[in-house]
Amino acid sequence: LEWIGKISYSLYLWHMPILYVMKHTDILTHLSLWLVIIVFSIFLFAISSLSYYFIEEGGFHLRRKFEQRIGLKNSNAK
Repeated sequence: LEWIGKISYSLYLWHMPILYVMKHTDILTHLSLWLVIIVFSIFLFAISSLSYYFIEEGGFHLRRKFEQRIGLKNSNAK
C-alpha cells in the first residue's frame, strides 16, 4: 500500500495517455473486458513505477546535490 502511495501521482499522470493509446490502437476491440483491465493495469503500474523511480526520484537526487553545492558555496563565501 505504501508503494502505491509513492507512485500515486505517476498513476494519475499516466492513466489517460495509456487509455488514449489503447483506444487508438484498437486494443480495446480485440480483447475481452477482463483482459483489457489486466493489460491496462500492468502497463499503468509498470510505466508509473519507472516514471517515479527514474524521473521523480532522480529529480529529488539532483535537487539534493544542487542544494548541497549551493550550501557549500555559501559557506565558503563567508
